[in-house]
Amino acid sequence: MTELAAFASLLDAQPEPARAAFAYCLAVAMVQDGKSRLVETRPGDTSPVCVFETVAGDMFSVAKPRITKEQEAALIDHIRDILEEEGGL
Repeated sequence: MTELAAFASLLDAQPEPARAAFAYCLAVAMVQDGKSRLVETRPGDTSPVCVFETVAGDMFSVAKPRITKEQEAALIDHIRDILEEEGGL
């Protein structure tokens, strides 16, 4: 099992807040790498919702989790490490 597959299995077993934080941080990493851009941030039911557009023109939205900037940076670093081992973001 690759590290990415192992991480995906671990992530699937986590509560929704952890999965939401991962999805948001992956989207931010994509923006940082020029793979997508933040289109807008709008109010959501419990937290702001960020709308992104990929370089291919696909749109997706992700709720912004209630995590600190330090937690966000650490999770993005972890995501980058895993994805770099798997061939890049």
